[in-house]
Amino acid sequence: MKKIMKFVLGFVAATFIIIAMLWGSFVYVSDYKITKVDTSASPDGIYELVLQAVGEADFPFGSASGRLVLYEGKSRISKADFELRDDGGNIRSSIWEVTWHEDSVEVILSGDEQFDEQINLYFDGKKERKQLTDEKPTNESGVANSQTESSPNTKGISGAFELIREKEDIAENGIADGAEARNTRQQRIMLTGF
Repeated sequence: MKKIMKFVLGFVAATFIIIAMLWGSFVYVSDYKITKVDTSASPDGIYELVLQAVGEADFPFGSASGRLVLYEGKSRISKADFELRDDGGNIRSSIWEVTWHEDSVEVILSGDEQFDEQINLYFDGKKERKQLTDEKPTNESGVANSQTESSPNTKGISGAFELIREKEDIAENGIADGAEARNTRQQRIMLTGF
């Protein structure tokens, strides 16, 4: 009887250890694993900027964590962590644009669900960060020009929401007629359900 009890307890303990190891490796990969995605070297070859992914994007359409690390030779000068809101997309080389200056490197990060973010990493270790905003061109009456904007089909679902919000703003200001306002409400209901 003692042998059976020892076997059952050993089997339960082994199963628990295996499940804990699998869960731990899943958490490590999804939240902590650092992956080198891309690099950019300064024109003189002294400095190198590395784009890293930290973990994976949150499931299903969450943000992804990333890091910029500036090196002079093999020594790290500075790092900047960031969150990318790109409809569940991972950190990849197409999300950044790098410009080298005499005393710094400028990085612009782009995601579908966020304004572009500019991060300046200076060679003396300082860093600056600012959000770049997109201003819509307006005509004389202050209403956004819809001819200059892309169609919702080329901008995806977020473009459709922008177009609906723009039409609602026009309707609220009394510029559009009642039929267009009803169509806008119907489009919003079809896309969002409310």
